[in-house]
Formats: sequence, C-alpha cells, structure tokens
Amino acid sequence: SGRGRRPALNASTGALELRVPLTILVCTDIIQQDDEGGSGRVAWETAKQLASVGHKVIVLTKGAPGRRYFEKSEGVEIYRYRTNPLNLFKAMREIKARHGRIDALDLHHPYTGLLARLAAPEVPCVYSFHSPWGEEFATRGAGLGYSRPRIWLGAWLRKKIEKAAISGCGVVFNASRFMAEKLKASHALESRIEPLGVDVRKFTPAADRDAVRKRLGVAADRPLVFTVRNLVDRMGLENLIEAAGTVVKKNSKALFVIGGRGYLREKLEALISSAGLEENVRLEGFIPDSELQYYYQCADLFVLPTAALEGFGLVTLEALACGTPVLATPVAANLEVLGGFKKEMLLKGASGAEIAEGVLNFFEKDKRGVAELRAECRKFVEENYSWEKYAGIMETVLYEISKGAP
Repeated sequence: SGRGRRPALNASTGALELRVPLTILVCTDIIQQDDEGGSGRVAWETAKQLASVGHKVIVLTKGAPGRRYFEKSEGVEIYRYRTNPLNLFKAMREIKARHGRIDALDLHHPYTGLLARLAAPEVPCVYSFHSPWGEEFATRGAGLGYSRPRIWLGAWLRKKIEKAAISGCGVVFNASRFMAEKLKASHALESRIEPLGVDVRKFTPAADRDAVRKRLGVAADRPLVFTVRNLVDRMGLENLIEAAGTVVKKNSKALFVIGGRGYLREKLEALISSAGLEENVRLEGFIPDSELQYYYQCADLFVLPTAALEGFGLVTLEALACGTPVLATPVAANLEVLGGFKKEMLLKGASGAEIAEGVLNFFEKDKRGVAELRAECRKFVEENYSWEKYAGIMETVLYEISKGAP
C-alpha cells in the first residue's frame, strides 16, 4: 500500500507490533458537535482516538442545520450528508475518490450504517450497538401520540433495517450486559461487551466552583441538581420535576437544571408552571459540548432519572469525572455502571417520590463526607474508564477484520 508501518500495542495480546495505518470510515447518524446523544460521543471519541495514533479517519454523519458539509477537526475529516440517501452515496464517491481504498467501516447507527454498507459492500465492518432502534421508535411514537398501526409498522421497519445493518459485521460491540441482551432478544446476535470511556482531561473537577457557577448564572448558595437528557419519555424527566416539587418544599433554594431538547419540552414546561417551580427548575435547552463540563463541575449532584433503555450512561462517567456525585434509577445499565461504584448511589426506584428521597438524603450529608465522595468519584473514573483503552481494543479488531495486521 505504500503506507509506513508504526509500532502499536495489541490491546488483546499486549504484544508490540508493527502495523500499517488504516483508512477507517466511521458511519454515524450524529456526532456530539451536532446533536445530543451518548452514541454520537462514542462515535466521535473513537474516531478522534484512532486518528491520534496515526490512522486516516473519516466521519460520515447526517449533520445538523447550519453545519458545514465538509470540515476537519482534531485530525478527523467530517462529511455531513444531510439524511437523503443520494447525498450519502455522493459523499461516499467523494471519499473514495479522495482516499482510494477504505480498510474498514465503523458503524454506529442502523440508517447511516446500512446505507454505507450498500455504498461500500466490499469493505469489512464492525458495529457498535447503542440501543434497539425499533423499541426506541415505539417509545417515542407513543409519546408523540402516533396511532398503533403507525407505531407497529415504524418499529417493524426499523428493526428490519437494523438487522440488515448489523448482520455480517465482523464484530458487534456493546457497552453493557443489559444492551447485549437487548441485541440478542431483538436479532439473536451475540456481541462483545466493552465498557466505554471518558475524557478525563476535559471532564475534570473545577479549580474554582464558585467562578464556574457565576459563569452559568447560579448563585453560590443554591444546592444545584443537574441532568442532561434528550427530552423524550423514557428519560423519566416528568418524575424528576415531581421530585423537584417535593425537594423544594424542604429546601426552597434548591435548583434543578435540565439540559437537552426534544418533543417533551412543552409538557415539561407545563408541569413546571403548574407546580409553581419556575424559580427552581430550569430547562436549559441544548448545551454545546464546549460548555457541558461547566454544568457538571458546578453541580452538587447529578441525577439520572431514566425510566427505560439506558444502554450505558456516558453522562454518569462525565459527571463522576468532574467529581460530581451521581444518583441514578435502578434501571438497565445504571445497575452495572453506578452499581460498580457505590450501590448506595442507586435510587430505590424511578418514581418522583423515590428520586426526591434520594436527593434530600444527599443534601443531609456533612460537607466533609461530600468532599470525600467527590474525590472518590474522580478516582473511580480515572482507574476504570479510558477512551484510549476503548479505541485500542477497537483498533485491534479493525486490523483483524481488515486483515491489515502483519
């Protein structure tokens, strides 16, 4: 191929090998620069890490309004094809013309993944399974008031597309046992479970939390509870607002900040208004990735009120990396991630009353105990989660499926 070899550590064997850098196409519906969603961060962080060790990495994604069709960022080329399949095929032609051979596809979502496979059927691929697309649609459709036939047909079609995108991939990755079982139940496919990572240089405790609070317009004396979620039904945000009402009766200064956007916003605004919580609950909307760490840093507590389908919970790791304790419902992968840290940080249940009980109990902790807990949160992430480690495993697998290893 004419490409120079470089030393690389095989993440599976621990052996040092000489390897030819690969040309890798990461195919994803979203990346964190364009939209919320942990799956988009996984796709981007994997791409960024692979590029940092010498691979030629291209990201192909749907993009978002106002974003450029092509750009380079942190050593990665980004092509945004804007949903239309014909635009994706055009982008693929440009990528092939510019780079020649593509060694491997790293797929993250059924829609973009299947189209990319159709456009490059000769290229071996891996798939990262983040959630069952059909089940996600059914939950969202019910929240939007879709008819039962529309929900059934939409879920069935998405399940078929997802199966076609995944079948034949060299390896399927899952971040949790919970989601691995979902994949098996949906498509009778096995997967490799590899925990995700976190950028501990970006998500780090603040040197001056009061200064960060001032930046975000939060008074230093207000107990701050933060969460960031897509505003959709399965996230349990209605229960969090109910919990806020109970907490505020005991502590009138308590402030709940909810980041994210989605179809539930109007309903959540109505709940906040009807409960008279306008001074205590803020819907912050979309929080740019460049600002997200500041919200984690200045929060006293992060709450993950998930009702269903939590595939891993990257936000849990990001909050912990910032030294911010996390309370989470005992749902799905929360049991694996937070349960592996401190089981007492798992709430008794997902109801508003149970969330409120957990928050109020946390507020009663003494300052010394909280300071020690914040240090433990940071240490837990540093010792257990790394994007470098995750990308190293991905790199080894990509070599194996592309037969690019020596």
